[in-house]
Amino acid sequence: MQSRKEYAMKRPTARFFLFCTLAALSAATRVYADCDASVLNGQYAAINHGTIFDERLLIAGVGVATFDGDSQWTIYHPYYTTQGRGASHGPDVSGTFTVNADCSGTMLVEGTDQKVEFVIFNNGNEVTGIVDPGTTVNRVVTWEFKRQSRKDD
Repeated sequence: MQSRKEYAMKRPTARFFLFCTLAALSAATRVYADCDASVLNGQYAAINHGTIFDERLLIAGVGVATFDGDSQWTIYHPYYTTQGRGASHGPDVSGTFTVNADCSGTMLVEGTDQKVEFVIFNNGNEVTGIVDPGTTVNRVVTWEFKRQSRKDD
C-alpha cells in the first residue's frame, strides 16, 4: 500500500504527464493555417531548374515574378538556359494561382496544361514548388520564389 507521501508525489507527476501529452497532441494536430491568396503579393525573384526529357535535357531559368495577392501571377521576360538549346529570353509567362489555408497551393500556367504544386513559408516571403508530373509528363522541374518587395511597398 502507498503512503500518503508517495501518493501525493505521483499525482502531480501524473497531471504534468497528462498536460504534456495533451499539449503535444494539440501541437501535432494543429494545422498551420492563416494562408490565403493575399499572402502572395508583390515582386519575387523566380528560379527554376530541372530536367526536360527531350533535346533540351537540363534546364534552368530566372526572372522577376509578380503575384497580385488575389489570383494572378506573371514572370516577365524570363531568361532560360538549356543543355540542348543554349540560353535565351523567353516570352512572359503568366497564369492563375490558388492558396489553401495550410499554405499549400497550385499555379496554373496559361496556355498550357502545366500545373505547379507549391508551399508558402517564411510569412509569404518564399515559395517552393514542383511541376505536377500528371500534367506535364516529360519533365521534372522545381520552382522557387523569393520576395523582393510587397505590392504596397
